[in-house]
Amino acid sequence: ILKGWVLRDSNARGGLLMGYRQSRYSWTARGGTYDYYGDTGYFDPGVAGIGYKQMFYAPFLGLAAEANYGGLEFGARVKYGPAVKSKVYDSHFLRGLDFIDRGYNGTFYSLEGSMGYYFTEHVKAFIEGSYTVYKDLKGPMFIVDTETLVWDQALGNSGGMQNKSYSISIGLQGKY
Repeated sequence: ILKGWVLRDSNARGGLLMGYRQSRYSWTARGGTYDYYGDTGYFDPGVAGIGYKQMFYAPFLGLAAEANYGGLEFGARVKYGPAVKSKVYDSHFLRGLDFIDRGYNGTFYSLEGSMGYYFTEHVKAFIEGSYTVYKDLKGPMFIVDTETLVWDQALGNSGGMQNKSYSISIGLQGKY
């Protein structure tokens, strides 16, 4: 992240951000039930049915603010990117099919906040949180038969992706 402080006084500062963010999300579904157009059944517990992976690539611009009052420290960031790309892998292990999507021209925004308290000059307790959204990514979808390795492409912008996530962190930080 490139950061430039535009406003500054003894206790606070505000500035501009520019950067690039890459996010990856993945999971595997095990066990449970299925319904493929009326064909229903159960997967044994532990059997991997579906694997899913999303990757987002986002250049962004943003605003940042920081303030210090005594031992308290506050921070906030807002980020926005209008040119997001993505890749999605949706693997249906038991059906022998992979769905691979590519997404283009999506948007990204993120809101981040933090607060900390310095117990000493070198030790700080903190809490921080973020809310991130990737949306409106559309592009081609490819379908792969994993047994024969035959590829097919679905028509038009049949692949669509979006993601919303949040995180909260609490901890101690030492500065030396």
